[in-house]
Amino acid sequence: MRKRYTKILAATLALVLMGTLTGCSGKTTETQTDTASSAVQQPESTEAGSNTEDTAAAEDSGITFPLSEPVTMSMFAVSAGYTGAELPNVLAFQVAEENTNVKWEVTSCLPADLGDKRGLLLSSGDYPDVLFKSFITHNEIEKYGFQGVLIPLNDLIDQYMPNLKKLLDERDAWQYITSSDGNIYSLPTLSRRVPATILLWQNMRWLEAVGMEEPTNMEELCQVLKAFKEQDPNGNGKADEIPFEANNSVPPIYLFQYMLPMDFNTFCAVQNDEIVYVPRTETYKEFLSYLAKFYEEGLLDKDCFSKTIDQQYAEGPSDVYGYFYSWSPSETVGSELSQGYDYMVMTPWGKNSVSSDAGVSEGAMVITDKCENPEIAAAWADQFYSEDGGILSVMGVEGKTWEWREDGKWDYIVGTEYGEDESTVRDNTTLQGSAYNPMAWPQTYYNDHYRDETSVSGSSEEDRISSLCAEPFPSLKLTEEESKRIVEINTDISDYVMEYLAEVTTGKKDLEGTWEAYLSQLDAMGGKEYAEIYNGAYQRMK
Repeated sequence: MRKRYTKILAATLALVLMGTLTGCSGKTTETQTDTASSAVQQPESTEAGSNTEDTAAAEDSGITFPLSEPVTMSMFAVSAGYTGAELPNVLAFQVAEENTNVKWEVTSCLPADLGDKRGLLLSSGDYPDVLFKSFITHNEIEKYGFQGVLIPLNDLIDQYMPNLKKLLDERDAWQYITSSDGNIYSLPTLSRRVPATILLWQNMRWLEAVGMEEPTNMEELCQVLKAFKEQDPNGNGKADEIPFEANNSVPPIYLFQYMLPMDFNTFCAVQNDEIVYVPRTETYKEFLSYLAKFYEEGLLDKDCFSKTIDQQYAEGPSDVYGYFYSWSPSETVGSELSQGYDYMVMTPWGKNSVSSDAGVSEGAMVITDKCENPEIAAAWADQFYSEDGGILSVMGVEGKTWEWREDGKWDYIVGTEYGEDESTVRDNTTLQGSAYNPMAWPQTYYNDHYRDETSVSGSSEEDRISSLCAEPFPSLKLTEEESKRIVEINTDISDYVMEYLAEVTTGKKDLEGTWEAYLSQLDAMGGKEYAEIYNGAYQRMK
């Protein structure tokens, strides 16, 4: 499962070391549905993309799909991370259009550019009707919600989204998507409890080659990385190993969660029964000292703040990575290297290690004040919160992208026009990946997915480590005044924190010589107040 790819960090880190902005594709395309016409002609019993359930829900809300006349709206969305596929060319998106007669003019953006371009778009005043799969952050949701750029969705959910409303009631999940002013400004992705961030894979062949076990703390990890660098574990006689790989979409700060389960929306964590702002803590200082050591000794990719995810995908099949972030190993190292159990996710270092989430992730879709048909946009999104709509989102179309096996399990179909491997098929035919989309992960996916026990997968590793992860970060309720203040402070301190991380890691600043000045400046910008606001909310809820 592709989860929590929090790219709020990526833009800042890229700016620090690159100093330039790269653009969106700039391509605005009205989606075409001719090719999807045949895709909706499927067996009635288990078809993905069938609109029977979704049409009934829409009719209950007063909107009947497909619409008698097409309605066209504008959308901003990220393209697929593995293949670069844009939504207008994705089969599931085409089928959703065919089922509803809702057309979308989609402006696509590369994953590496998403943080920059989303922020510029929202602040410019020239934004579309909907941001879909755009990884809009919690702070952005509240900032632009309070400003009126994003419209409240409470009444739309109540009147036009019966599928989502039912699930939120059943899961008692309203709290996770409600802002401090009582409004809901974004639609969620609903899933089961899983690790809250992208998975950290370790090369088990290399561990065996150097005769070491997987590490259980930072010092042991350091020793493993040194062995990877010095002992030629890939056996090619070249010093080409990159012990720890990171990139500008998943920068090295993601490793911190193994030391303390940080919430990547707020950069806060629970420590000694208090909420702390992680960049102010001694634990974070210790973490920075290790990053600086890793970088100086060549254990961390020297391009970790500028390398794109596409460059990682291109380099991975050369068997040069010891540790890397990816949703599945095949996505980075290719299908040949990822056979068997040569890669496994690094196991959490105890119960207070690695973040987990409650299965409710906000920011999957927002509707702006430019939208003239918000009720249609909401009803269109509601289709993905049904079982059939979830199947379409995650699995695609039965008979084209997935099929039932004789053993009663389902599996993706590979080796067709949609792709030679599972990762390519998912990018070209489903809505999952790169960022959250509004949907509920279907029970069919969890309960009936065939797993080749001879090879590891992202889903199997998520299952293995989920029970070992820390408890989800608490859902904190701020007052409207507190929330506005958090947004103000975060605007100032987030760039400063990430800039300092990059400068210390790369040796541009000495950690011991600058730490106290960094803390003083951080608190002067509101860092201490930021922590106090969140801790106050935490103490109130206890």
